[in-house]
Amino acid sequence: CHRPGGVGNYDASYDTRLKDQRIVNAPAAFPLLGHDNADIVRPKDVRHSVLWLRIGSTEPTVKMPPLAHTRIDTNAVNVVRDWINSLPAPASDF
Repeated sequence: CHRPGGVGNYDASYDTRLKDQRIVNAPAAFPLLGHDNADIVRPKDVRHSVLWLRIGSTEPTVKMPPLAHTRIDTNAVNVVRDWINSLPAPASDF
């Protein structure tokens, strides 16, 4: 989904360098209710990182991936949280 020609104006492909993905400090195309001014990924701030919020949800309008997702993968949520918290802030080099 999140690759050229897919959803969003970014490339979250595994083999694309992070600074070329356009996800860090990038405004979320579909902000979540109660999370105004959220980014796709905001370094050191999971509460304003839509990626982390969506993978930790089973709410049909929020969850990611949108299909076949009835349980939260807590290991994945923790890994993504740790990764977001490890990013330098401000992330001017992305």
